[in-house]
Amino acid sequence: MKAASQGRLFLCLETWVMSNTDDLAVGDIIFSTKQYMMIISVDGRYLTACPFVPEGELRHRADMALAWFELAEAGLPHADMRLRTIPCRREKRGIRRIGCVAEGVWRRALMASAREAHMRRREVGSFGGPVSRAGVAGRESVPRAMMF
Repeated sequence: MKAASQGRLFLCLETWVMSNTDDLAVGDIIFSTKQYMMIISVDGRYLTACPFVPEGELRHRADMALAWFELAEAGLPHADMRLRTIPCRREKRGIRRIGCVAEGVWRRALMASAREAHMRRREVGSFGGPVSRAGVAGRESVPRAMMF
């Protein structure tokens, strides 16, 4: 077999592997519903991923900056993106794999995602509303008024 035909065969196999959704893993970069995302967990038919947002979008406390070479190694087309570590659950169907990131990057994303989840639990009470500050030690149960 000639080298040129071997190269084409390899590209065809690589394209098939890249589009196969059965082998998605943590750290893979995917394209889902007009958005690039990084997978942080896989569970059967579903996966949990964090979206990439453009640098021009307003900054959120859950945003994690990535170096330009980390974005390039991941196969992302833009070098001006941040990872928003707010997990989104998606079905594996219709997802296209773009590339993957190094282990250190997805571990940082996992830790940032856990930190954001912890902060959200602190902000929101068990009924979905804001946390009552009345029972917090060191605080008065009545609201303070500003005096001038």
